[in-house]
Amino acid sequence: MKSSSKIITALLVTLFILVTFGQLSAAFSEPLSLPDKALAYIENVLPMDMERYTIMNMSYYELPEPPNSTYRTEAVSYILNSSESMLAANCMFRNGVQYTCDLRVISGSPISDKSYTNLVDVTKNILEKHQMQTGVDSTELIKMLSMVDPTKNLDNVTLDNVTLTVSHGRLPTGGLKMINGSLHVDSTTMSHITSFDWMRNIEGTDAIFLFIDFENGVFHSLRDERAISGIESKTESFPTATVAAASASMAAVGVGLTVYFRKRDHSTNTSNACDSAVA
Repeated sequence: MKSSSKIITALLVTLFILVTFGQLSAAFSEPLSLPDKALAYIENVLPMDMERYTIMNMSYYELPEPPNSTYRTEAVSYILNSSESMLAANCMFRNGVQYTCDLRVISGSPISDKSYTNLVDVTKNILEKHQMQTGVDSTELIKMLSMVDPTKNLDNVTLDNVTLTVSHGRLPTGGLKMINGSLHVDSTTMSHITSFDWMRNIEGTDAIFLFIDFENGVFHSLRDERAISGIESKTESFPTATVAAASASMAAVGVGLTVYFRKRDHSTNTSNACDSAVA
């Protein structure tokens, strides 16, 4: 009788252990939610001293897509607050795969995670962390950064079939103003823009598949087309042939402005949810 009781007790203990470990295993195998993915990216990739920021006011929303679209685009936004600055960070996902992150300075001066020699050094740091966080191999692209001359206003380096263009320019940020009955760009305030664009030739057109840019020396945005290359069709990818052609012709009107306007329009859409959080 005692023997059978011991056997039953042992079986119950074994069953309890199996159930417990089974539940733990299921919990650890559950995929991260999009807000958790975005938060991990912000904390691990952005070149900010995250220990000095309080992350709050998460916003999640879905973007409208064309009719009969085969993919779903969602965005997650967070407010980063410290005694020295307030920032808005936004990440976009296509079918659950992250492909963008942008940062907007709401007030103050952003706190960098460390001292950098120049923006090439910052970009290398971002891309190395981006590779670790997303699993998208950027080894050759990182190698190209060591070939860049940071003293040049415009530099192009090529490795195999990929070209990296680093450009510096100025962008009016004063909005529009009325002069003699017509609208004009207010150039009284300017932002200094630095853009790193990796591109390859596709069907005769140089198409950007990865870019990282900075506004006044502060990280502004990253977009990696490689992460979603199998999700969206060629006609819907960024940039289009029109944008690429505009990029090639903008030397006469200021390096980087045409592409940056397109990028800034895109990132502004992803920042709308943050405006309500700050209000």
